[in-house]
Amino acid sequence: MLRFMSLRGNGCVIELSTLFALTFAIICGGLVIAHSSRVGRVTLLDWAMLAMGFMYGLGWVLALQVTAAGDNLGWASWILPFENLYLVHTTASLLLLFGILAGWYLSAPILRFRCSGSMIPVL
Repeated sequence: MLRFMSLRGNGCVIELSTLFALTFAIICGGLVIAHSSRVGRVTLLDWAMLAMGFMYGLGWVLALQVTAAGDNLGWASWILPFENLYLVHTTASLLLLFGILAGWYLSAPILRFRCSGSMIPVL
């Protein structure tokens, strides 16, 4: 496995993907702090963003670093050959984050308008 890694030379891509994934986790954490401070409580949106930050940010970094070190032999053949797609993972995670935020903020006025005095929306 180490011979395969030395032939591919994926050290730079792994470092760049690690940097972007950690930046993604920090962005998710910052958005959670900003949103929960503004609203005054932790909402489901905040929990969803925290989960995304941990899984797609920190989880990806952990899986990538452990696999690159040679300690994840079961998944090495699935992760290491596709170094061209490492940055696509973080880009797709950012698109997912902005899609969730856009959906949340676009649907919130509609759901508030349709609520009839309770928290259950009337459809």
